Amino acid sequence: MYENRLFALPQVLCAILFTVSAAVIQSPAMADDADDADESTILIEEFFLIESVYPQERGETQLTLGIGESQDSPEEEGQWAQIGVEYGLTDRLQVEGGIVFWRDLEVFDDEAGAQRHSGIGDLELGLKYSLAPTDGIDVAFGIELTLPTGDSDKELGEDAWVYEPFVILGADLGAASHLTLSFAYGIVDPRSTAEDEEEASENEFEIGVGIVRAFGPAWRASLELSAESEDLGESWSESESFLTPGLIYKGVDDMEFGLGLAIGLTRESADQMVLGSFNIEF
Repeated sequence: MYENRLFALPQVLCAILFTVSAAVIQSPAMADDADDADESTILIEEFFLIESVYPQERGETQLTLGIGESQDSPEEEGQWAQIGVEYGLTDRLQVEGGIVFWRDLEVFDDEAGAQRHSGIGDLELGLKYSLAPTDGIDVAFGIELTLPTGDSDKELGEDAWVYEPFVILGADLGAASHLTLSFAYGIVDPRSTAEDEEEASENEFEIGVGIVRAFGPAWRASLELSAESEDLGESWSESESFLTPGLIYKGVDDMEFGLGLAIGLTRESADQMVLGSFNIEF
């Protein structure tokens, strides 16, 4: 299956070309329209696979509905729907939670062969705190807790409690552009790992970088690179990495729609994941 990754190279080049041409090589008039846009056009959620640096304001709630499909994965593939909620306790501190619902998750096993399962995944809860911005730089940090609510026998969950501290940096690049860097480290509670070492979950590093830019008052183009690895010292090919171009429409106040395509870059990644999102604030 990894040999087929070579055929993803034209897709990667087309994705980069599309996003750069839409987000960077835009007319001055369109950039001016974006700069003059009011707060109703500011994105609720900037990316598909990495988290935004901005928290919810006090008393404000964000509801995110996501759908996706993983195709040609070396380990598992299927469709999923995700529900996420964020609530602002203060203007800088928010609580958040989310859960995934799997449909026809196809798991590949050397002994049992391919099997299909459906059900809920692991529940995630978290806190995020944002520092006061300085010279166009935003910094947020927090922690997420993963509860093993998914059935690990069906590969719907990890069968482990995971504590994941994270740091997110955001930079205003001007001309309606924004850059985000994220770092996270998932720590598995050793008391909740499986007895079989081969089945036990391992600590995992996550890193992401993304850029989003407006073209017109209602449209945004995004490009993000994300990677997950159980060992910082392992080669790039052993990580699960994706390049994800996306397009987001925000033509209605407090509501937006997004469509993205995550393209697998390594042998551990699915060839591609089709991603859709709907976000609303109230």
